[in-house]
Amino acid sequence: MKRGFPTKKEALEWERTFLQQKTQDMDMTFSAFYELYKNDMKSRLKLNTWLTKENIIENKILPYFKDKK
Repeated sequence: MKRGFPTKKEALEWERTFLQQKTQDMDMTFSAFYELYKNDMKSRLKLNTWLTKENIIENKILPYFKDKK
């Protein structure tokens, strides 16, 4: 249960995203998929490797593909 959303629309959007992540459905945006990837891989990689990957993804890939499914 999560509280503190200013509007009902934002709460429903958060709920939809949360449920997509838990069902492992590939019908999600690239940015939502990246968040799953980040949570999974950050602890597995060395710090320098992760910082390099994060920089490339956030600065070169996400600006173009974040809203695509």
